[in-house]
Amino acid sequence: VKPYAILTVGGEKVGVVGATTPDASNISSPGPTVKFLDPAKPVQAAVNELTRQGVNKIVLVTHIGYEEDQRLIRQLHNVDLVVGGHSHSPLGTPKIDGWRDAEGPYPTIAKDADGMTVPIVQCYEWGKVFGEIKLSFDARGKVTKIVEAKPIVVDATIPEDPVIKSLVAAYQKPIAAQATAQIGVAVNAIPKEAGPAGESLMADVVADAMLAATAKAGAVAAFVNSGGVRGSLEQGKITFANLISVSPFGNSLVVLDLSGTELLEAIQEGVGTGGELQPSTGTSYRISTRKAADVRIAGQPIDASKTYRVAFYNFTANGGDNHVALQNAKGRRIDTGLLDIDALTDYLRSHSPLDVKPEGRITRGG
Repeated sequence: VKPYAILTVGGEKVGVVGATTPDASNISSPGPTVKFLDPAKPVQAAVNELTRQGVNKIVLVTHIGYEEDQRLIRQLHNVDLVVGGHSHSPLGTPKIDGWRDAEGPYPTIAKDADGMTVPIVQCYEWGKVFGEIKLSFDARGKVTKIVEAKPIVVDATIPEDPVIKSLVAAYQKPIAAQATAQIGVAVNAIPKEAGPAGESLMADVVADAMLAATAKAGAVAAFVNSGGVRGSLEQGKITFANLISVSPFGNSLVVLDLSGTELLEAIQEGVGTGGELQPSTGTSYRISTRKAADVRIAGQPIDASKTYRVAFYNFTANGGDNHVALQNAKGRRIDTGLLDIDALTDYLRSHSPLDVKPEGRITRGG
């Protein structure tokens, strides 16, 4: 793995240094021989090597998160620009329905270890926004001016590229074949409709798939919003197209560290709106007069003072379906990048033939 690269742009040498999150050991599967370090010392070593080679324009490209970028730059010397990711932070973006509010300006200005100003940029998530920043440098390689900086929302006003359109058409051909590929077998029909108590068998499967995909990251439970399960499975052969009908949105799985109080509030928000959060196996609650009661997380009564690591779709984690408690949660927040359809596909492959029966994860009365 190269610690840096040197690009020649307009006759000028530009150094690019990369850094990823130490959390990678928990949110991916690198194997036991790969170690992830706090980035400060390795990044500074790479920057020092570039400056020794006479490179005086240095861009740091990170995947550690917006707040961590600001923390890191305070420890560094001779970095001119930070282009970040991982926290999916919208910066300088307008208010758009369904989007998180901007978390800061584009660019965000931070001070390095020498007290020099360093711009930090990030472009939200999933290609919804592009960013553009133009800088002026003096002969010593120091930034003298931010000439232009703006986030560019990718919406219908952006013209379609005919080359990309033709590539998409070409890629659709093998996808059509994949749609009919058999993933597994269902012993019984698995409906998405909730039973009298409020438990959906299809949601049970989806939540269990979410938990299985995030257990290595420390998740002890998973919840899927009832509106996030869009289809049922018939008895017999299960194809990839069937699973797409169940999970069509391309949600990523987000792991949140929640206090027992925050988690209970999130469950109650779902009950209060009639859009109950459907839990993974071992987690359950009772609904009584539109209130959640007898909440058990991973087999144990919920403890208000305890911290739970729980998996959700990014939709609900970001406040969708009026889940304000999840949106405002103060603890650690990790978007794993794992997609709902991939988690469901992996789970079906490892649990086929699938035989699903009600477990009483949601009950009513009392």
